[in-house]
Amino acid sequence: MLTILLAGGAALEDIAAETDMEFGVVEWHVSGSGGISDFDAFKLAATTLTTDNFPTLASINGGGIFAIRLDGNVAAELKPLNEVRLEVQAAFVAQRLQAAIIDRALEIAADVSTQTPLKSFGLVEMTELGVTRGDTIDGAPPTMVAKGFEIELGTAAIIEDALGALIIIPTAENGGDFESDQVKALKEIVANRIKAAISQDIFEAFSNAARDNVDININQATVRSITTNILGNR
Repeated sequence: MLTILLAGGAALEDIAAETDMEFGVVEWHVSGSGGISDFDAFKLAATTLTTDNFPTLASINGGGIFAIRLDGNVAAELKPLNEVRLEVQAAFVAQRLQAAIIDRALEIAADVSTQTPLKSFGLVEMTELGVTRGDTIDGAPPTMVAKGFEIELGTAAIIEDALGALIIIPTAENGGDFESDQVKALKEIVANRIKAAISQDIFEAFSNAARDNVDININQATVRSITTNILGNR
């Protein structure tokens, strides 16, 4: 019934009056929250909505449904400084603190080494052993492991984090265990892909050679006769 009403051009207000649907107005923005704004389906619909869109039904978690209409866009405007003064001050302090942390981390990274470890600078040092390229470390940025494999042994690098910065230094490089189940599975996948690629190359090479070594003569009189017969039999 709801779909029929929407397809017939009924306004959302009228549908709410005739059905169990509830009509409401939301002053929504990308960081909005509360009520229906907490549902991902609504957020996705709201971000792609224009005044040209007709309301359609969509579902949300828990079995609910909704229809949405854009009545207009409100231009962004700056809040009075008096209302956001504390937030601005906190953001400024956090930005300056982050910059100071990065500068200090760069200074330490230039001096740290396997002979001069991080703890000699008064920092908390943590050691992770046996880390592979595909591993992740709890609480660390996802790019940290990849960065560790990019830099030379004994050379430090920094990684910015939401709470400051991390200084990493690879201390050892171990050969891979080619007898592990993970490596065996990877080798099998690579081998199958190589076989498939070689088979395709062989097929293409054979096809090209066959075309190059076979003389093909086209009898134009026969072609014209066949074409005439086809056209005549329509």
